[in-house]
Amino acid sequence: MSNKRKQAAMIAHSSTALVLAGATAVSPVMEDDESLSVTVPITDVSVSALVQIQTASRAATISFNYLRTAYEFSVTKWSGRGFSKLSELFFVHATRDAQVFGEYSTDEYGDLTSPPFTRKQRRNIVFQACVDVLTCLGKIVMAHQRQIQDYAIWYRETQKARASESYSSYITLITCHCIIHEQFTSGSVQYELVEL
Repeated sequence: MSNKRKQAAMIAHSSTALVLAGATAVSPVMEDDESLSVTVPITDVSVSALVQIQTASRAATISFNYLRTAYEFSVTKWSGRGFSKLSELFFVHATRDAQVFGEYSTDEYGDLTSPPFTRKQRRNIVFQACVDVLTCLGKIVMAHQRQIQDYAIWYRETQKARASESYSSYITLITCHCIIHEQFTSGSVQYELVEL
């Protein structure tokens, strides 16, 4: 059995499920070295995904099935030093629960400062970012059903510079990377046969 199929089976049997309504903030409570299952609406289909976060690096793997095809989005952009950029954009984007995610504040010069995050707060930030990647995927599928790959390529080529400007742009760029690397397509695509 392939790795993707094993993970898809794990998704189906996961006991921890968190149901989301769109892109609202979540309050995950992740134990160390635990994977968490989440359900996110993509078009009219609710997708269950298994989010696995490596404790040391904060790299994440999002495994899910969409229209009978298994996908695995690997996100390493926020691992290591990339976490600083993620956390800064994350807190500027929306008000966050300080108990769950930690907090940023501003110093006398208006610059963001942060006390050290706990291991659990880091994992919760990465988990919420993974949920946001799936939510963004749903929005892209709704808007560009037949041209998902084309949109992802266009976004990466033309909007990459904007990724550090806002959390939304940052998450969208990561989502587009994942779409391209996993060759994600909407199951409703039908092509006309072209032959010589």
